[in-house]
Amino acid sequence: MKIDFDGSHITDTDYFESPDREKGIAWCLVDHGVWHVLVPHPPIHPPSMVEARPVTDRQERDGWRWRVELPGWHLPLFGRCIRPRRSPFAK
Repeated sequence: MKIDFDGSHITDTDYFESPDREKGIAWCLVDHGVWHVLVPHPPIHPPSMVEARPVTDRQERDGWRWRVELPGWHLPLFGRCIRPRRSPFAK
């Protein structure tokens, strides 16, 4: 996945033409603790709060993945979809 970042926002990506977008899978670029999340379909109303929660996923290498939660909408965020590669989950 191509994601170009200028230090404050994503400037170019091929996400919107990707099979992951068609499957409803989000991608994320993390910079200095700020998550820039690409979602397949923007919500109708801008969310007042977005959360990311770790959830169990046996198909992931570490046995878990993030789930992006908007009001009434949950999206998977797999380890392969995070740039740079996600850090291990600290318990």
